[in-house]
Amino acid sequence: MKQRIFLTLTAVILLAGCNPSGQGDELAVALDLAGDNRSELQAVLDHYSAPRDSLKRRAAEYLIGNMAGKYTVSSPALEAYEELLPEIAQVPADEGLNSPRIGNLFAEFRKKDLRTADTRLRKRSDLETIPSDYLIRAIDASFDTWESTPWHRHYSFEQFCEYILPYRSMTEYLSDWKTDARRNPRWWTSEYDTVRDPVQLCHLLNRKIDLTFNHGMDQYGVPQSYPNLLKSHWGNCIDETHYALFQMRGNGIPVAIDFVPQWANLHDKHYWNVVIDTTGRAREFQVGFGLYPGKVQLREKVAKIYRRSFAIQRNGIVYKRLGKEDIPPVFRSCDLRDVTAQYGIPVADVTVSLEDMPRGTKILYLCVSALRGWEPVACAEIKGGKALFRDVATGVIDNQAYNTREQDLGQGIVLLPAYYLQGCVIPAGEPFVLTNDGAVQPLSPDTLRKRTVTLEKKMRIPYRFIGYAQQLVGNHFEGANRPDFSDAVPLARIQDSVASHLQTLPVNCPGQYRYVRYVDTRGNRSMVGELAFFDKNGQRLSGTPIGTADRYAYQPKDRAFDGDIVSFYEAADKESWIGLDLGAPREISAVGFSPRTTGNEVEPGDTYTLYYWEDGWREIGTKTADAHRITFEGVPENALLLLSDRTKGREERIFTYTEGRQIWW
Repeated sequence: MKQRIFLTLTAVILLAGCNPSGQGDELAVALDLAGDNRSELQAVLDHYSAPRDSLKRRAAEYLIGNMAGKYTVSSPALEAYEELLPEIAQVPADEGLNSPRIGNLFAEFRKKDLRTADTRLRKRSDLETIPSDYLIRAIDASFDTWESTPWHRHYSFEQFCEYILPYRSMTEYLSDWKTDARRNPRWWTSEYDTVRDPVQLCHLLNRKIDLTFNHGMDQYGVPQSYPNLLKSHWGNCIDETHYALFQMRGNGIPVAIDFVPQWANLHDKHYWNVVIDTTGRAREFQVGFGLYPGKVQLREKVAKIYRRSFAIQRNGIVYKRLGKEDIPPVFRSCDLRDVTAQYGIPVADVTVSLEDMPRGTKILYLCVSALRGWEPVACAEIKGGKALFRDVATGVIDNQAYNTREQDLGQGIVLLPAYYLQGCVIPAGEPFVLTNDGAVQPLSPDTLRKRTVTLEKKMRIPYRFIGYAQQLVGNHFEGANRPDFSDAVPLARIQDSVASHLQTLPVNCPGQYRYVRYVDTRGNRSMVGELAFFDKNGQRLSGTPIGTADRYAYQPKDRAFDGDIVSFYEAADKESWIGLDLGAPREISAVGFSPRTTGNEVEPGDTYTLYYWEDGWREIGTKTADAHRITFEGVPENALLLLSDRTKGREERIFTYTEGRQIWW
């Protein structure tokens, strides 16, 4: 069915192109492709044949004419998962995004109830299956809600079609969310009846959305429908944007979903919403943050930002080439509008010259580094051996944390020009840096000029983890022989910037203590990756964890003493403490500590391979680290580099090496 959906959209292109006028009759083509369901779609058009329903008729034509490529994803396994949603809803929201309970529930359910279930995803084409009564209800509800708002006269019919009318968000199960979400008493209060600004109402409703983010919901596999979101109370990043879209559009607020297909400096993508104000400006907002629309920051670097549209983007090169060459999945639906320049961030036009192009290839892509490969994020038509990419973001972001905390972040972004053939990214030239001011700097390795490099990380430390480390500075350690620490003696204080690996400090007052602890005096929640106490022989001491209350049951105090710096502990209250009851007085000579960390610093005992890019990743050497840094010789100048841990872990990130430092891209 996946291939059939793709072929349906391709057929729309080919058949519309046969129209002598050159304009194409998308509605007629869509009806032809509906097969046995044509009568249902025609019934919708006939329902609005009266002159008084002319706008609704146009709305129906818009939906049907752009219905190709829209579908519902289903499988017996997904249907079975719905039985799990009420149990997921019982997980307390205050367990937050790091709770493993939701992921564990999915795993247990699969093991117990899905051992023989069919997990293959099937796609049901809307053109071939959507009932007439459903589409009529959706259209009527859209008009009823829209015309009841005090702001609808400030918008065009085209804006209504784009931001209010669509009956689905992505590939979720269809439902009557347009009526279910309208003035739903779960969120709606009488004070909202007098709100006359859609942006203000959007803000008020967004603060009421009771959906909690958790990565465990990724295991659901597809976007949740509106009824399922109401049941589960939990979702991933995509679910949050869908939930907001259902809520807002269901109450006549024009909204859309914007997204980054891949951050330009981080292995991840991101989705959020925008509300369209009465001037036509898009104001971004995000579920769970409570910020007024327009106040959300881009916290990482981007190359491109897209807005999902119900309308097929028929003027784009991808639409013209569907069925003629392979297209990356992110662009295949032909429903993306490039809105990068609307975000007020610096952009530049980039021209790439090509040689020895594959026969029949008309599209070039710009890719950013992703986990284990490159991810296409921009596309352009090849003309005369060149491709011009408009409005590529240059890597300037509005997160001030980078300006003050992370001096080793590259000034710009790294891009790789590439073709997409048979499902693979094929390099079309050298990677290059697009600098903050829009200049292009090729990354051409000079294999005749080589140097020695000393490396400390395989991936940069995310800005929030730098904050976790800074929270430790100023806190101290104490030793005592009374359980209430009334006779506490100061042992050591953290005074300098904190590295991600376990560090040690000698104690100020060597002696014997039964009770030892780390005290957070800065009003934080004692978030630590690891703590340790050592005797005079340098041996790590063990004992019973003690301290103030744990914030989460799944992160007990034991995690601060388990020898794994990636696991972490967080206290429930501010000005908290955590320590050990050693069982008897023991001599303490040193203390150890590590902040919450990703574990991406070089670790002694791990084996690492260093690569440089030249038409692919080429190995420079492999060795085992004996310290928290590792040195490689024979590294080409001006090379794009990648350090891989062969012992454990998956995360790694491209970098260059300048003046003895790793510069992260």
